[in-house]
Amino acid sequence: MMWRGYATGALALLGAMGCTAAFAQVPTDAAGQRACAALCLSTSPGPTSPEYPYCLQVKCGVYYEDPSANSAAPTRARAGWGAGVTADGTVHYAGLSDESLTQSIYYICDKAGASSISLSGGDVQPGILAVSIDLERYQLDFQAKDGALYAYAPMDSAVMVALMRGSRLELYNEARELLAGFSLRGASRAIQEARQGCQ
Repeated sequence: MMWRGYATGALALLGAMGCTAAFAQVPTDAAGQRACAALCLSTSPGPTSPEYPYCLQVKCGVYYEDPSANSAAPTRARAGWGAGVTADGTVHYAGLSDESLTQSIYYICDKAGASSISLSGGDVQPGILAVSIDLERYQLDFQAKDGALYAYAPMDSAVMVALMRGSRLELYNEARELLAGFSLRGASRAIQEARQGCQ
């Protein structure tokens, strides 16, 4: 999958956090485009459906190029941690999509004291998951809400301290199967930026 412009993320959390006007206007910044792309993904049958690229182009202003239409080998999308705020200004986030653009991880917070890690995409089911950060393991209880999973994670918790200092995060189920993996490069800066908006 190739993209034009820097729109490489997904934010299903916007719908979960009550951002009902997320499609009100076409976003012009990279964070807004990433958030919009996530809503397209969560409201379509999937990334290979015709509805997904249509939504990206019409509602997000992101040009989608089908790699099967190009004779050259497709390049991998670049993913990176970024920070932003929902359209109503109440929820701040820092997040990353994996290179396949099918799974995303986010830290979200608000001024009311919310502090959570959110997962979207992939075949990750609710329940206790092992969060491995540079081979140190933590357990978090992820609960489903509006198409995403959320686990309470205060900023001073051991898992958040490790996340801010680590280089890679991996998620495992109870059968010790790898569910997802994310680079933590740039996570500390992005999370700090989100936290500043929540204070």
